[in-house]
Amino acid sequence: MALPMSRPYQHPKTKVYWLRKVVPVPLREAVGQRELKVSLRTKDAEAARVAARPALERFDAILATATDCELAHELLGQIRRARDQLLTFCDFPGKVAATNNVSERALRPSVIQRKVTNGYRAKWAADAEADLRTTVDTARLSGANPFQTILGAVSAR
Repeated sequence: MALPMSRPYQHPKTKVYWLRKVVPVPLREAVGQRELKVSLRTKDAEAARVAARPALERFDAILATATDCELAHELLGQIRRARDQLLTFCDFPGKVAATNNVSERALRPSVIQRKVTNGYRAKWAADAEADLRTTVDTARLSGANPFQTILGAVSAR
């Protein structure tokens, strides 16, 4: 069975591939480090992927033996299950953000509207607000005029 794994990253100056795994906060004191990092000693991407498997197994062994805390083991399980998604931003620099700040900022106007008005009494009003915000945000992201997009959607019905 193949292990799901984080992808190695290439050092910008030396072009040698490295593998890095962040140590979860509850385990940092026990491990004594914020992250585990190892050079894969190759400049070839395929060789780096092959060399990453045993390195990840060593990282997992270090983190699994670091504590007897049930909560920490549960957290490690969650990290293992999401291993491929955790460092996606490293695989697509500039295309995928390392945080969800963009999503949080997109939600902010809706949250402020809900707080100012004390929410909606009718479900149709909440649905209409959500549809309008979605249409405007999607139009902005695609570079279209939000007003023209709404006008086109209304006139199409």
